[in-house]
Parts: sequence; structure tokens; C-alpha cells
Amino acid sequence: MAKHDEFNLALEVGRDGHCMAWVVELPGLFINRSSADAAVEGAPGEIRRYLKWLASHGEKIALPK
Repeated sequence: MAKHDEFNLALEVGRDGHCMAWVVELPGLFINRSSADAAVEGAPGEIRRYLKWLASHGEKIALPK
């Protein structure tokens, strides 16, 4: 599991190096990239987009402390 600022990423890397990452504190958010490095690197933008999407749908957001 990788730590990204205040969020934990669970990484699943395939034999071909392709990576699926889940943000542990944000159920429903996953990141699908060509490598683990790309998934970790793309996480901040995906987290921001997901939080913005939740807010636009009236969801309450409880961020980790």
C-alpha cells in the first residue's frame, strides 16, 4: 500500500505492469494506469476530480485527518 499525502492507495499490478489503484479512504475511487508509478502520479488529480464530483452531487465529504 502506498501513502499519498493524506490518502492511502492500494495497488494491484498485473504481470504486464498495468496498475489499478484504489483510494482506501474514498470508496468508489479507482485509478487505472499503465504502471504503478503512473497510478501514484495521477492520484492527486483523480482525487480532486472525485471530490469535486461528490460535492456537485450534494455528497458530504469526510476527509481523513
